[in-house]
Order: sequence, then structure tokens, then C-alpha cells
Amino acid sequence: MANTQSTQTTLIAEAINIVSGAYAAPLVDALFELCAEDDSLQGIYHAINALGEEGRTIEAVQLIRAMLDIANIQYSETIAQLEENESKREMFVKEFIADLTDILYGE
Repeated sequence: MANTQSTQTTLIAEAINIVSGAYAAPLVDALFELCAEDDSLQGIYHAINALGEEGRTIEAVQLIRAMLDIANIQYSETIAQLEENESKREMFVKEFIADLTDILYGE
């Protein structure tokens, strides 16, 4: 039973990683066109990261949602469903921060 649960958790984490990656890169591209300033994108990154580090994942997802709206990127039902589950929301925020880190800082 524990192995099945571990496999399920791994599959969920992989799916969340895919969803996060599908939104992070287009968001950065769109915001870069709107802002044309690296400082603005870094400020957004630091705000989302700070919220995530403080465990304020609801606010982090709300900020991500607002940024997607500003960038005119449709907020999918998939992300909306992640918001409803605390552990999945936390995974999404962590993955989104990791994706932003990779995109903005090449880490």
C-alpha cells in the first residue's frame, strides 16, 4: 500500500511540474514584453518566492493568477483545482518558483 501511495504522489508531483512549466515560461515572456525591465520580473519572482517561503501559498497562487491575467494567459481549470488542495497547492507554488528560478537565473 505504501508503495502505491508513493507512486501516486510521484505521479501527482510530475503532473504539477508539467502544469507549472507550461505556465511559467509563457508568463515570463509575456511579462517581459509588458515590463521590458528585468527588475520588474525579479520583483515578481521575489514576491512569489517570499509568499511561498512564508507558507502563504494561497496568496502566492493569487499573485500568479493575477500575473497570468495581466499577461492575458487563460487560468486553467487544472490550476484552479490545485488551489483547493493544500498539499497540491504547496507543490505547485514550489514548482512554479523553481521554474521561475530556472528561467530568470538559469539555475
